[in-house]
Formats: sequence, structure tokens, C-alpha cells
Amino acid sequence: MQPRPRSSMMGAMEPARKLPPSPFQPHQLRVSNPALWLTVLAACLAGCASRPAGPADPTDSGPVSTPESGSRTVSSIDTRSGIIEAFVGRAAVAPVSLAGPLPPNGRLGAKLEDGRTVPATLLWLSIESPPEGRWLPTPNWQTLPATSTSVPDTPGRWIMLLDLPIDAVGQAIWLDGKRRSIRWLASPETLADSESQGAQQRWEPWASPLSEDALRSASLREQLEHMRSDPFSAWRVELATSEIWDQHNQPRPAIGSSARAPGRALDVLSAHQRARWLSVLAALWQLDAALATRFRDSLVPVVRIGQATWLPAWGLPGEADELDRLADAVLDFSLTDEARLARVQRWLGDRPPAVVWVIDDAGGQLLAFEGKPAGPTVGVANLAAAASLAWVESAAGPSVSDAPGFAVTHVELPASPDQPSMLEVHCGSWSGRIASANAPTRVRPPGLAVAPFASPWNAPAWLSGNASLGAAESAGTLTRGQLFLKPGAGGGGDAWTLLVECAADARTPGDELRVWLGPMGASTSVLSASPDWGVRTIAGDAPLSGSVAVNADDGSQPGAWRVEIELPASAIESNGELRIGLARRRDGVVVSSWPRRMMPAQAEPGRILADLSGWGAVLPRK
Repeated sequence: MQPRPRSSMMGAMEPARKLPPSPFQPHQLRVSNPALWLTVLAACLAGCASRPAGPADPTDSGPVSTPESGSRTVSSIDTRSGIIEAFVGRAAVAPVSLAGPLPPNGRLGAKLEDGRTVPATLLWLSIESPPEGRWLPTPNWQTLPATSTSVPDTPGRWIMLLDLPIDAVGQAIWLDGKRRSIRWLASPETLADSESQGAQQRWEPWASPLSEDALRSASLREQLEHMRSDPFSAWRVELATSEIWDQHNQPRPAIGSSARAPGRALDVLSAHQRARWLSVLAALWQLDAALATRFRDSLVPVVRIGQATWLPAWGLPGEADELDRLADAVLDFSLTDEARLARVQRWLGDRPPAVVWVIDDAGGQLLAFEGKPAGPTVGVANLAAAASLAWVESAAGPSVSDAPGFAVTHVELPASPDQPSMLEVHCGSWSGRIASANAPTRVRPPGLAVAPFASPWNAPAWLSGNASLGAAESAGTLTRGQLFLKPGAGGGGDAWTLLVECAADARTPGDELRVWLGPMGASTSVLSASPDWGVRTIAGDAPLSGSVAVNADDGSQPGAWRVEIELPASAIESNGELRIGLARRRDGVVVSSWPRRMMPAQAEPGRILADLSGWGAVLPRK
């Protein structure tokens, strides 16, 4: 249902137009009678007018802290709009920059314009690097109280919590002898359409746009779950799972000492972000419902891989900061409606409508229905709702495939010696270029370096097309190898041998290296090596020989191990070419692969096409 226009009910709180909501039962507050709302507001403002006026000169407010007391002064409010943002009836959170010694007990002085002192607490928001291997890398945040001894040495930022009284609406605040503006925002409870917001119904601007299949997906929920602890990302997870409104109405830290406690600061920050984005979506809905719907849907896009795997398709590098600036613009009611809408339209126009990447370079299997050898395989993710066509320009003409909305499709190219290394990929009207190693890699003494291995794709790297972003292995899983012709192996003859060293900072059960030989999707052999079971054959032909050694006493890492495998002769094609790919796994989960990064739920790695014919020795015969 389309909500009725209520422009006087939306936006920054102004004393002449709005009434602060009750702090006791905010979830029950609705605006159904604007005239009554404004009448009560006028009475409230009349009472506020009887208070003494605030200081006319910054020096009259008193310093926030003084050097004599060993306090640190607030040098600037580090918000993009230059003001503090506050929701009526809630603790305000502001990032700050500081200069001078730290204040005792982490408390700062602050005064409203009417002269009242406002409790202000300084906290260090510490950031820890996100755990490796996650599709959506989410940092771990902790709050540390400010002390008078030292500045925290962990990466992070300072934040200030302000306990602003409900009747402070319309006032600014004095910090460090300077007047700071406050952008007062109506609590989102006042913005929901009272006719459409029922007990079992989400108001459309705040409803999840995801399909039932996506919402039921265990893979999607697994990817999203760890983001709930990030105060800057939790609102996005809640929007995707249709929980944002319910979470907003959960009991929250009360204004007072509990909101200032370090352990509750992340809750306060998360609640602020949630209220902020509820307000952004509601503001856009009242300006342009169609644009608001497009914007909401673009905040939480997901893509389907195969039949059952869904992945979040957000997290471009720098996206969080860009969204923060966009929210500032939408909630800046000094701008015209046209300017605010144009800012959103520009953000939507900058979003990539598709993502392309190379899954496999070597090909080799027959193209479906065509009976011709395949070349590279390209992945195309259509990030639009409408189905389209995806095609790749090749030396033999375009290779075309259907591209369903919000889904990944594979486009196979025919093998061709004239295939360019740069491929032009199309999805509907959009096009992009990616590099493919189409030509065989010549193997010469001393051998082919089987390195570097790369971590699986994550969302920032995948969306930006930056294959090196976050690809480096951790020290505990560093994997390096070499492919060479070993004289006198294979029962007296020469044999192509794979030697791989697997670093490990500790002995980890389930540590495994898998080797795929032959075309992707049509392997001639799949071999497995692990300190737990040595070398064994998963599928196809067995190796000529294989062994695993754990480097316990040679000065290497305690859990490091090495595998040597003589490849089966059947893996080498009659023209002397070998298609090979490797993946390092722990407990069945891929931690790195070569020669290409792997997507979540990808069963096997891409292959490299190695030309062994020029080594100068007799090749093993089939």
C-alpha cells in the first residue's frame, strides 16, 4: 500500500514542527493526527522557552576539559556533514578526533545551549582484522574505555557517547568552547504508516526484498550470521532477513550509565545505525517510492550459484564509507528533494550490473551439443532482477548463454589458437574485459612453479574484479610446489612429478591437498594427499607412486608437510599437454587453490594447460 504523503512528519526534527516521541513506549508511537501532533509540540516548546538561554559566547560555556586537570580536549567532530546526528530519546554516537592528554575516567564535559551539562563518554573503538576465508570479511570490534595513562595501540577510532535529554530537541551543544550543531531526527517509530504497519506486516520500505528461496538458504544465513556482531553492518543483515524493524523495537540500552558502559557501546552504535537506515529508507519512500524500492533492493542483492547456494553480492571496497556519505545527504534536509534523489540515483548508476571472472583457462572437454574442444570458461553473475543474455566475444565468434536474474551462469568458449588473452564479456547492455591464459604454458627445466596459491574469492575482490585483493595465503597455509620431469622414476623410466610443500603452524587434522588432472568437469584422475592418510586416489587412474613426509625435525613449522606424487601417464595427452589444478583443504573446506581462485561451493579448481613437449626428454607413454 502506498503511504499517504506526510512531508511535515519526515526528516530532521525542528521545534516548530515536531514533537519528540515518548521514551517509555516508543514501539507504540504512531502519527495519525498531524494537527494534534503540532498542537502538543507547541505546548512543549513553550515550556522549553522558559529555561535560561544558553551562553552567548563560547567562553561562557566553560571548557570541555582543561590541560591542568590532565584532560584531553575535543579538537573536532569527525562527521562527514560536520554535525552530530541524534535520534530523539536515544543516546547519540559521534566519531571524534582528539588532542591533548586523555581525560580521567573517559568523561568529557559538554553543555547544551540552555546551560545544562550533558554526560559525554569517550571510548576507543578497536578494530581487529577479520578472520580469513570469509566471503564477507567482517572486522571484530571492541570498545576500550579511555584512560589517563596511554592511548590504545590497537587500530581503531575514538567515539563519543552523548546522553541527550528528550527536551533538548532543537538545541546545539558546546564542546571544547565551540558550538556544534545537532541534526535532530525523528525516531523511526513515527515514520511507519499506521494503516499498513500491522503486527504481522512489515512496512514496505523496510521489508526484505529477498525471495523465499534465498531466505531459506542455509548458505546465505551462514554468510550473514557473523556480520551481526559488526555495529556498522548489522542493519544490512537485518534488512536482508526482514528483521530490521523487529530488532529496532527490541529493548535497548537506556539513556544513562548503562549506555555509557564499554560493553554496551557497540549495542548503542548498532542501534544508531539501524535507526539511521530506517530513516533513510522512509525518507526516500516519501519522496519517490519507486526509487526507494530500487535503492532498498540494491542494498542487499544476493546471487544464486547452482541450485541451492546463495551469496550476498555486496561489500565493494569503500562501499561502507560511500553509503555513509549517501545517508548523510538523504538525511540532510537543508538540501532540496531533487538533490537528495539525484544523490541516490547516482549511487544506483555506479553499481555494477554484472560481475565476470575466469573460472577455468584450460578447457578441454567437449562443448555441450557441439562436439568441439572447449577453451576458457567464464563466470557471469547477473546482478539485475531481469533475465538477460551473457556472451563472450571469441576468435570463433560469440559464445552465448542465458543469464537469469540474480544468478551465476557459465559461458564456455571454443578452443582456438587465435583466442585473444583479453576477453570481452557482455551481460545485456553491460560489458567488461577480463584476461585469460588461453595459450599453453611451456614447461622448461627446472620445472613449472606451482605457485602462488590463492585464497577463495571474497565479495570485495569478486565485485571489484581485483583477483589479487585478499588472495594471499596466511603463513599457516602457505603452499608452494613444482612440476618437473624426474629421471629414473616410474619403474625405471622418467616420470612427471609434482612436489608440493605445505606450511602449517600446527598439526591440523583434516589438512589435505587435492590434485585434479584432465579437463575441469571431466577429470582423468583426482588424487588426495595428507599426513593423515598419505596419498590415495579419489577418482580415475592412480599415481605411479606417492609419499607424504611431515617435517618435524628439520627446523620448519611444527605441522609442515611435503608431498611427492609421480603423475599417472594417462594424465598426459598425446600432444604432450597436461591439464592440472590443485586445492588445499582443511576439514573439507578449500583454503587455497591454484591456478585460479575458487568461489564458495565450487567443487573443483580451474586448470592450467601445461605444454610438456619441449622438456627435451621422452614423455611417458599412455
